[in-house]
Amino acid sequence: LDDRPALRVRFPDGVPPSPLRYFRGLTLWSTDGRAWTRPEWTDMPMVDLPPVPDRGVRQEITLEPDAAPWLPALDRPIAAPDGLRLALDSSLPLPRRNRGLRYEVVSDPELLLEPFGLSPQTESMALALPQSRNPRTIALAQRLRAESPDAETFARRLLSLFTNEFSYSLEPPPLGRDSVDEFLFDTKAGYCEHYASAYATLLRAGGVPARVVLGYQGGYYNAMGGYLVVRRADAHAWVESWIEGRGWLRADPTSMVAPERIQMGSSALDALQAGFRRSDMFRWFNDRWDFLELRWTDWIVNYRAAEQSALLQRLMDSLPRSFMSIGVLLVTMLVVATVLALWLLRRRPPGDADADPLARWFSRFRRILDGAGVSSMASEPIARIAARASDRYYAISPLLSELTSRYQTVRYAPQRDGTTPPGTRSLAELWLKLRWERVRRWVRFERRTTESS
Repeated sequence: LDDRPALRVRFPDGVPPSPLRYFRGLTLWSTDGRAWTRPEWTDMPMVDLPPVPDRGVRQEITLEPDAAPWLPALDRPIAAPDGLRLALDSSLPLPRRNRGLRYEVVSDPELLLEPFGLSPQTESMALALPQSRNPRTIALAQRLRAESPDAETFARRLLSLFTNEFSYSLEPPPLGRDSVDEFLFDTKAGYCEHYASAYATLLRAGGVPARVVLGYQGGYYNAMGGYLVVRRADAHAWVESWIEGRGWLRADPTSMVAPERIQMGSSALDALQAGFRRSDMFRWFNDRWDFLELRWTDWIVNYRAAEQSALLQRLMDSLPRSFMSIGVLLVTMLVVATVLALWLLRRRPPGDADADPLARWFSRFRRILDGAGVSSMASEPIARIAARASDRYYAISPLLSELTSRYQTVRYAPQRDGTTPPGTRSLAELWLKLRWERVRRWVRFERRTTESS
């Protein structure tokens, strides 16, 4: 339900309709029956993309710094700037960076991926399923495949399963060890990841190579700026199945359950979460504010020095001579203020101001005990640290026990609405008591030492 932008996309040749707005990210191949992961070897670059193709859909993308550790692109990318290479899973890997990124990509939605055959290693990985997991799902898939020998017909029949009794939910019931079995036959409620995982498992169980793809789908058009805003709530998962002669084909089982999620993007979440979308007036102001943010990124953050100098020169040439010195002064003051602000921000300890308050509290708690001779590692749970402290300082054992209990309650039982959990203030008070207790014991120790001397 995160309404913040993830990327902004300009389409010089026109914005594609919402059902085609699949922005490819990462491809997941391996599953243990519950979770899907991406093998490290898929980061290996496969091919250098040409900078200027003779076909495709052009995009100018501005990616937010923490939106994704890859470069999303409209499925499927065929051209990108120098230095970017297409990985084996048709993604564009990117190392972590500390600012927004602007890049241009060309995609060909009709491009066929490996239509004439898979290598034995790829086919084996795209069919692999764990043993003794989800037996009901495997039995169903094998029965349906026996009735539909043609792979493409079998894949379509599997999709039709999701039209009966299934529902789209952002708060589905929890699942256990055989999560796909429980989802397909018991709960029948979930969001895109549930449907993608179940569909890919069914395909593999029926002998059809399949993989899960992560990325974004949807977005809304900012008419003021003339670009598409793709939000973090537009994160999506879908499936690709391999059909001989046609290659990897995209299929979105979520569209069978909630077609409005694909037609409208995450705006369809209005019906699922009250207040997710705001009023028309908020949208009007938000579009203009978003446009200003994009202008700042284009002109300041990602603008090259040569372009900045040229722009400044054109502005200076257009000013009357009498205003030249004032313009130079204002620009100089702006540059100095910007450099000073960036320098002050960089001096802040990483993560200190923005850290989780409970994490800061736990760090202080460890420092207090460390000063009292009870050292600990950051990876240790509070219960283990408190137990060692109680063994050494039995007088404050009840306080440490209460402290541990309240910390675990506050840390692991957050509120649904995202507000500060009840008990945080009590936790802070207990920390103060512990600090005072440490000081009091130290004073007593000093007094006993002085008297014995």
